[in-house]
Amino acid sequence: MREREAARRAIEVAHWAIDRHWPIGRLKEAWVVARHGAGEAALRGGRAAGPLARERAGDGCERRGRRDDYLALRRAVARYERNHAAAPDGYPAGGLAALLHIGVLARESGERDGPMYLAYAIGALDQLSRRMRALNTADSAQRNARKVARAKARHATPNGNGPLAFRAGGWPSWVVLDAHGVPEVRLNDRFEDALVTRLHGPPSPGIEREVLRDALLARNGSLPPELDGPAAMVLRARGELPPAERRNDTPVSELARLTGLPARQLAKFPPEQLAVMLQRARAGQRRDQRRARDRREMEQPE
Repeated sequence: MREREAARRAIEVAHWAIDRHWPIGRLKEAWVVARHGAGEAALRGGRAAGPLARERAGDGCERRGRRDDYLALRRAVARYERNHAAAPDGYPAGGLAALLHIGVLARESGERDGPMYLAYAIGALDQLSRRMRALNTADSAQRNARKVARAKARHATPNGNGPLAFRAGGWPSWVVLDAHGVPEVRLNDRFEDALVTRLHGPPSPGIEREVLRDALLARNGSLPPELDGPAAMVLRARGELPPAERRNDTPVSELARLTGLPARQLAKFPPEQLAVMLQRARAGQRRDQRRARDRREMEQPE
């Protein structure tokens, strides 16, 4: 009876719309049904879904650098449903239904494949919805025009003391400008676009990259794929670029993936304590996988 009720409630969650509130407990239970089966939800409820980060300061404002998983899920669902025409084959039109579909695919492919916990499924849906948006707007002239306008506005000369004058400050003093007031760009020895800088160059590579992007937009009205994240997503989805290289798992990232805790919080622990926590988390994952495997074997008819 509990399994039937859990499955029924999961189907209800899959049909929830964006304009209503989503109780966290129901989201967790639905994920457990999709990822681990209705039997696991009947035994443990939503505990097998792992924790969700709801990082908020005392004044009710979200802390910087911390992801609120509930708000991230709402944004991902809205983005997915706006661009559902670019969804992969077999994915439903609803955002929450797509979240549970990720769990079903992971369960069918094996316990080691796909996200184990709801927090990582939210991240997977977030990345999927961003790729869908990139595919949907890849050839949008309006999107490209907005990028060019934003780049020019960021470096426009301040005019007066209006309320938005602080947003514009001209180009940095360490770049060389041409006759039109745009930074000069040339190809380096690797045949990549590079800024022509003065003796005292940019304060950091990140700032140089940002200025280079804006200079290319102001000069050419477009960006090469290596500087345009959405365009690179599209080319990777079409197989025209190789997949992005992923960094090797560190103890902190692996522990964050297994427990759902923020990596920034885990990085504060000493290495000895991290090693003990990681060992326990791995043992817990193996125990959960073994229990799920035994339960599936018991449910199979002889």
